[in-house]
Amino acid sequence: MALYTNIKEALQNPLDVTHLNLRIDYGKTLTEELLVCKHLEVLELTGHYYEVPDTFNQFNKLEQITFRGRYNRFPEFIFGLPQLKHLYFEGYSMTNFPDKFHHLPQLLSLKISSSLVNNPYLKFPESIFSLTQLKHLYLYADMRNLYPKLGQLKQLETLELAYSYSHQEAMETICSLTNLHTLILSNDGRNGQALHLPDAVGNLKRLKHLSLHNNHLRNLPRSLRKLKHLETLRLSNGKFTQLSFQNGDLPRLTTLTLEQNKQLNISNELKKFLASPIIDLNLKSNSLLQFPEIVLQFPQLQKLNLANNKISHLPLDIVNLPELSQLNTTKTPLAYTTEAKSGKPINKLLALMRKSKSSQEFRKVNLALLLNDWQYLRDVTPQDILPALNTPQNVVRENALIALEKHFPNSTEGLGASQVVVTMIGKNKGLPINKTYQKLKQQGIKTSRFLQTNTTHVVLGTEPGEKLEQAQDMQVSWILPQHLRSYLQQIEVPYLMQEDQPASPLQSLEELLLNKDPQNVALGLTMMLEGGIPEELLYDIVILALKKNYPPSQTAKKVLERYTSEEFRAVLRKHSRKSMVNILWAFQQEKLINQEKLALAALKFFKNEPNRYYYFNTLQRTAFELCFKQGGDVASLALEARIQEDALELTGFYIKEVPPELRRFKQLKHINLGGNGLRTLPGWFSEFSALEKLDLTNNMFNKTEKNYLRNSFPNVRILF
Repeated sequence: MALYTNIKEALQNPLDVTHLNLRIDYGKTLTEELLVCKHLEVLELTGHYYEVPDTFNQFNKLEQITFRGRYNRFPEFIFGLPQLKHLYFEGYSMTNFPDKFHHLPQLLSLKISSSLVNNPYLKFPESIFSLTQLKHLYLYADMRNLYPKLGQLKQLETLELAYSYSHQEAMETICSLTNLHTLILSNDGRNGQALHLPDAVGNLKRLKHLSLHNNHLRNLPRSLRKLKHLETLRLSNGKFTQLSFQNGDLPRLTTLTLEQNKQLNISNELKKFLASPIIDLNLKSNSLLQFPEIVLQFPQLQKLNLANNKISHLPLDIVNLPELSQLNTTKTPLAYTTEAKSGKPINKLLALMRKSKSSQEFRKVNLALLLNDWQYLRDVTPQDILPALNTPQNVVRENALIALEKHFPNSTEGLGASQVVVTMIGKNKGLPINKTYQKLKQQGIKTSRFLQTNTTHVVLGTEPGEKLEQAQDMQVSWILPQHLRSYLQQIEVPYLMQEDQPASPLQSLEELLLNKDPQNVALGLTMMLEGGIPEELLYDIVILALKKNYPPSQTAKKVLERYTSEEFRAVLRKHSRKSMVNILWAFQQEKLINQEKLALAALKFFKNEPNRYYYFNTLQRTAFELCFKQGGDVASLALEARIQEDALELTGFYIKEVPPELRRFKQLKHINLGGNGLRTLPGWFSEFSALEKLDLTNNMFNKTEKNYLRNSFPNVRILF
């Protein structure tokens, strides 16, 4: 007995099928061949304007059905299923909704996502109230339609209601359903009427989960304090000025959501829940300027959502929350100025710290390195920072080397002394071990590949392992890799360290661009656009990139290690993809650069990148737009890069006009031109004689043009 998602495979093993999860093609009817699956118990269907044959009422063992997407007509076969217990309509655009639910007296769960509010096609099916065994009900309806018959559903345990109008008597009826353990009430936003939440809600003694969203409530009834079994309280998008609770009222509360309650004093309100075992705390979208320190007093906290606030600093004491595993900092200054991003790097770090059972100070140092908290790092000893070189997170290790600059002076000047013996430990991409040892020997510097008693200088690297502790026990001088790289580069390429910069960096750039791949020198232009690096550094960047044949990202790293502050390094690393977008933009604006060469370089860089989203990300879109502007062979190559077998995926470019080079690919069977701002198709499009499917969704075709295309391509399945 198993789950099948493919009709052919299911028909090959019909007696093994108990669960079908199928996606139905646009406008198709599900095949009756599936009736051979006699043991089918669960059926899930997804599609647009699909139909299910009435003969499916022969599935006598079917217990659960889920309909997703758009349906052509209501699947009335369900009323002939004697074992059906769970029915979910998660789609929309039904043209009728029969009032025949009395034929399903055995139903335990019912979900209707389609709006039953002011819909001329959908009359509220009052036969729902005859389902006396119903335990779980989800509706999108006018609350006035629920009174008084909702009170007949005495067995109801879960009620999720998206409503348009609040109704006092209906709410009183809901509060009489004493078996409820989950109550979710959400205003659909059609009006600003506040929900009438009566004191009788305190009579729901079994209630474990209460969610009130967008209800325009200003106060909560004090009777909520009686709900001693409450485990989840979600109060999002409210108008509360304070909450009517006292510390200790909700002894079992584990999940608290106060999202988008900007009139609340969050710190004061959280004091009322200190005695509750809060595990999940959501403070999203509250315009918080500072991290609420009281959060640190919830020792069992596992999930914390601070997204869409104005918090720019995270207290390092957060590492003292032993169970914290998920932190969301999306759309906060933390996400833009540090490596915190959405919070995932912090979550990973916290998990590593818990697993290793590290000390409190070690956890603080690692978090400070991740958050670029240089002020804190200046006050700690280098002995506290050194162990971070073995942390599994690459960003922490790199920032540890930067932080050590404040503690270890540049000791490379004394490397030529007779008693000096240099040993390298750990890894460093910019200092290959064999080549580095060779260069040091060429300068007459003694080296040892292993730590020995005569070792005087140790070159630090990331992930040094046990050698770090061994070196710490020795009386050695530390050399940071960035200092050693600068030392060796000054010897090998002395003009990189000249104080006098060239008079015209752009003139040198123009000469270099004549016979070189523009992708290698793009970073210089990008950094000027970013505004964080002085213009005079452009020449050095270009020379280093071309002489060493480094890719742009590596060139940036090497130059930044010498010239810029640790803060800017972290910012550039954070915005590397944004920098690549600016590279392409700069090339399109810079007249000195061969546009055709640029287009080919961009295509080479991005042609193998997967299309992860429905709309291309900005980076890929910019690259391909550049190719289409070139036209000719370059545009043809770009189209070839988007073709797999006999299908072309050209979604989300907003090209407005179909590239004429597409005319060369007449063998295509499937073409997706969605999201391009098209108003019409060229006349030569009729030459695609093999075309079977044409996706034109999210464009700008008017009704006349749509009808014309349907008539022009009668055998082609067209999606608008």
